[in-house]
Amino acid sequence: MSAPAIVHPAAIRGGGLFARQAEDLPWGEAGRRGLALRMVYGDREKGRFLGLVRFEPMTKTGLHQHLGVASSFFLSGSLDDYAGPMRQGFGINLAGATHDAMSYGGCLLASRLEAPVIYPEETPSEMDLHTGSQRGAIVNPRPEDPPDLNIPLATLVAMPTRLPGVTRRMVFDYQGTGTDRRCAMLAMLPGARIPRFATRDRLDLFVVAGDLVAEPAAGTQARAEAAGFIVVEPGARLSLRSDHGAQVIAWSEAPVSAEDPPGGDPFGF
Repeated sequence: MSAPAIVHPAAIRGGGLFARQAEDLPWGEAGRRGLALRMVYGDREKGRFLGLVRFEPMTKTGLHQHLGVASSFFLSGSLDDYAGPMRQGFGINLAGATHDAMSYGGCLLASRLEAPVIYPEETPSEMDLHTGSQRGAIVNPRPEDPPDLNIPLATLVAMPTRLPGVTRRMVFDYQGTGTDRRCAMLAMLPGARIPRFATRDRLDLFVVAGDLVAEPAAGTQARAEAAGFIVVEPGARLSLRSDHGAQVIAWSEAPVSAEDPPGGDPFGF
């Protein structure tokens, strides 16, 4: 019998949202010694995960292959694989990416997995790091492609949006992945607001600094501060605001429908 999926209860209703502060989530073991997770949500069947990943010094992931996009924001430290070091900003793994990543000095990541990961058949199950790990033969279909894209935020230009006090840095537009999604960094000045919109698919938000409030059309608002997450389900209607300014990572899996034009889509579609 396969292991049951781990899904936060609020993530299966549809049309809802919830917030979690990382410091309120327990650290859980991630299989390999020296690795730990703070999970916001996870789904073993779909290989999905959102949360924090912590590497102690001299810890590695073990050889694995990604079957879909994974993205990690480096909160501290660095990782190395055969393509070189990854530090600062984002590391993006595309489908087919195959590597064994090592952290010599330790690191802390805000990570999101969108598909399962394959480990070699001989890897013991207790050595898994990734939610929804599978076993199988690992064949790198495009060894000439880098296993990860390292995107320093300092190289990304902050572009104005149609919303007062909101600028956007496009981190990853998912071009070539077969999906129409976006990963963007939003900067919101104190008092900035994103007017009410409706989600068509999942929207995940991580507050790097400052404060963010999600106000649903019906129900209780969700508030997150630095190191906090807000998860928004498909079919939700909400607005976003920052009372004192914020830097926010947004993973949006589909364009949103603005209910108060001319705001448009704030996530870069």
